[in-house]
Amino acid sequence: KINNPADSQLITTIKNKNKAYGISLLRNYAYIANGKGGLQVIDVINPFNTKLKENLEIGGKTVCICIADSYVYVLNDEDSLQIIDVNDPNDPKIVGKVNSNFSPFEIQVSGKYIYAANGLSGLGLININNRAEPKIAGRISTDGNLMGIYIAGNYAYVADGNAGFKILNLHGSTAGKRIISNINTPGYAIGVSMSDNFAYIADE
Repeated sequence: KINNPADSQLITTIKNKNKAYGISLLRNYAYIANGKGGLQVIDVINPFNTKLKENLEIGGKTVCICIADSYVYVLNDEDSLQIIDVNDPNDPKIVGKVNSNFSPFEIQVSGKYIYAANGLSGLGLININNRAEPKIAGRISTDGNLMGIYIAGNYAYVADGNAGFKILNLHGSTAGKRIISNINTPGYAIGVSMSDNFAYIADE
């Protein structure tokens, strides 16, 4: 509980035999990338009394998660993207999947694409315009080890490991014009977020 940032408090926990890799929230539910446990759905209507509602087996180890428009997108360590309809959180259903050959550190959804921070392979793109048949849409090379992404409009703001912070034009006509800005950071860039025209970089 963080009513007062200087006096934050842990109010509840849910024990889990698997390793949780990521979490996303939608309305009154938390969706957890639960490693070998697949997708976990937690009722957080009452934060003081959270309840496990569902556990959906995905296959492999679920390591990345994001949510948009009542759909959960997860990637596992077997390089498979799975799209899950959570309109009814009590009955999540897999509605589409594709083998991506991506091994991402983070994924984000924006418009009709999933963007994957795909390490040494750069930025991976998956077209989800038809959720029942998602398709690999390509990759954008960044020259570093892409570990964190923030998508806003036509641009990707990326933490590119030893190559620092970059801004990519997602709608450039050629690969050579994709990188429009590159700033070296003191350490190893592993995460990025944006607010009010400022980028904040987690630098190892």
